[in-house]
Amino acid sequence: MNFPIKFNEDFLGNSFFSSLLPRSFNCLPLLQGKASPSQFARSMCALKFARTFKSTAFRRYPLTIDYLSSLDVRFTNIIDIGCSDGSASLDALRRLNFNCYYLTDKNINLYCHELNNAYFVFDSCGIPLLRAGRRLTIYNDSNSPRLLNFFITKLVFLDSLKRLHLNNSLLLINPCILSLQSGNVRILSYDVLRKPFLAKSTLIIAANIFNDSYFSEHELKLAFSNVIKSCLPGALICLIDNRKYESATIFQFRDNKISVKHHIGDGFSLSSFFLECAKETNS
Repeated sequence: MNFPIKFNEDFLGNSFFSSLLPRSFNCLPLLQGKASPSQFARSMCALKFARTFKSTAFRRYPLTIDYLSSLDVRFTNIIDIGCSDGSASLDALRRLNFNCYYLTDKNINLYCHELNNAYFVFDSCGIPLLRAGRRLTIYNDSNSPRLLNFFITKLVFLDSLKRLHLNNSLLLINPCILSLQSGNVRILSYDVLRKPFLAKSTLIIAANIFNDSYFSEHELKLAFSNVIKSCLPGALICLIDNRKYESATIFQFRDNKISVKHHIGDGFSLSSFFLECAKETNS
């Protein structure tokens, strides 16, 4: 059972008793606009959109970037799908050669306002996500018990909804990434379930986004199809898992077929399913 009320970990401290309580990362530095790059990445991990926490970290898949860098290739376009705040993409931005790098995520911004010493957070459509205070973070979580979620929506978010102004937008991109933004580093909102990307690519990176916990089989087929349709001939598709340790598979799109080029660790957990979807997409 998902419990939607969690203690701010910075308020709890590290006692044995506090370790038994439900806790969340402290997102206040991000919401207050006072976060350093490392605080920003840590605060992002407290944000939850639907079923998904926006987990991120610096140097999250170094072995994969080591391999891609060793190829000594200049990529026409790189599409980074589900990059969260871009922290994990920093190594790729610094070490890979490219003409254009697209940092993309479905949830690239949110709305936030302060009320009674707490911050109320909404997605880009104005749907309540959470209330963050010094002690507690309260989530509008549809997976929590229905009655509890009903009272949270009515008692916690109703007043804030009346005061919501959709001009208080917060861009969910780490400051260290914003400093690199230029003509060849672009930040875009993109939902891989909706359509192929606007610019075809010679390298697609998708880390910790495609798994059967977040997506149904139908959604995965649709996402994989759109990934493949976003490829130029010879393109590499890099699908990464690193929840416990880094594992990745690098596929290559050539002659209208997908083949495995390289494995890192145990490889991408859904590699076989991806290859099956590729046959259907290209048939």
